Amino acid sequence: MLELGCGTGRVSVPLARAGVDLVGIDRSAPMLDRLRTASARAGALGHVHAVRGDIRALPFAARRFSMLLAPYGILQSLLADRDLIATLASVARVLTPGGRFGIDLVPDVPNWREYDNRIQMRGRAGDGAHLTLIESVRQDPKRR
Repeated sequence: MLELGCGTGRVSVPLARAGVDLVGIDRSAPMLDRLRTASARAGALGHVHAVRGDIRALPFAARRFSMLLAPYGILQSLLADRDLIATLASVARVLTPGGRFGIDLVPDVPNWREYDNRIQMRGRAGDGAHLTLIESVRQDPKRR
């Protein structure tokens, strides 16, 4: 599995802890350092491989991943059409035939309501492991 814009591992670490082998790509070295630390604390370091790179030009072999995730509006951070087109072309290149690409789009973030421990996703990984994504959202009113 490949996670675009993995950051500190908010999605990666729970998946890795559940036994999913995951590559996380992010352009921020400090964020990737935090991902590695969080993975080690969770006992999931062997399941997470952190890569510093640009999602517009994924540095992986063609047809390498059967599952890609673009959580938390990462695609919405691409403000220029050319950047979104480059990213989607790069995703198509590394996705295996019949693979899946999960996209999470963020609607109108300033109007979100805060919540704690909401189950956002349940299912099974390819190896049969049970996965549950539990999410909490808090906002900083000053920064919106």
